[in-house]
Amino acid sequence: MTERFAAIVQARVGSTRLPGKVLRPLAGRPVILHVVERLRRVVGLDEIVISVPDTDADRPLIELLARERIHVHRWPGEASDLLGRYLAAGRAARAEGILMVDSDCPLLDPDTASRMISALRAAPDAEYVRIAPPGIEGGVACLRHSTFVRIDREGAHGPEREHATLRILERPECFRIVEIAPDPCFADPADAHRFWLDTPADARFLEAVFARLWRPGEIVDLRDVVRLLRQEPALRSINRHVRQRDPRSPGRFVALLPGDGERSRSFFRSLAEQLVEQCRIGIRVLHGPSAVREATQIGADCVVLPCGDLRAACLPIARYEIGPDVSIRQATERIDAMLAGAAKGTP
Repeated sequence: MTERFAAIVQARVGSTRLPGKVLRPLAGRPVILHVVERLRRVVGLDEIVISVPDTDADRPLIELLARERIHVHRWPGEASDLLGRYLAAGRAARAEGILMVDSDCPLLDPDTASRMISALRAAPDAEYVRIAPPGIEGGVACLRHSTFVRIDREGAHGPEREHATLRILERPECFRIVEIAPDPCFADPADAHRFWLDTPADARFLEAVFARLWRPGEIVDLRDVVRLLRQEPALRSINRHVRQRDPRSPGRFVALLPGDGERSRSFFRSLAEQLVEQCRIGIRVLHGPSAVREATQIGADCVVLPCGDLRAACLPIARYEIGPDVSIRQATERIDAMLAGAAKGTP
């Protein structure tokens, strides 16, 4: 009997680096629908499932998927427990094989995903498929549901639950892995780039690519993107500066409370981009009379607000007040150093 394979896409509205990114329009359609359209071209899949936290904040995403008749698995637990989400969604889909899919990768390659599924089906004892040597493709991984069960039973915790295959990547010798070669079009490391959506700069890069290559009824072929970047290397500069967070590093999260007036709001918008892209810090910009209460409820490590803001007196957590002569660069560096000191226990 042929193994049943399901693509499980982890999606949520509450991203800290780019909130609502899966609903963000790209060529006139939400990013998540581009991901699903690409998965429909993968050979060997029996089902596509979107795993979504069952929260009020994620209701717009759930409603969109329902309108599009896309299968949703609502996860009642902690949103960051991706291992638990894969286990539950895979069990609900009765899937022996899992294609792990990142919801922020609207350029994932269907052919590569198809080859990964085929390779795992052809190796009944294998637990995981690896591209070796690594190519530039991204956004998917392929393994058996039983591999997730094993990782869970072996006591995965912390980063190993948030990054569900971290244990495999760090201890490959402990797992039965089958390898496939990268597609020749994706084998040159010089073609590597950030093809996913995690920051405002990534959004601008993808918008530029889709403006050039997307056509109604078609998908943007990653091979065409590689050729485009060779022809227009300046496109790389849009998001080349963005730094990727180490999965073992603790996440840092800051609440920004702009003051009144367009000048303050503009400063805080630019500051938010710098914190996300240069320092890998998650942000939430809060407005209105409930901002202080929200900042204390969402678990922010620090609150940033203008110097002399009366709201500062009401904050029970660490804060950084920005003076009128402080530049965006200075504010970014000081907030980064402040959080780094807090992580080390430095006063």
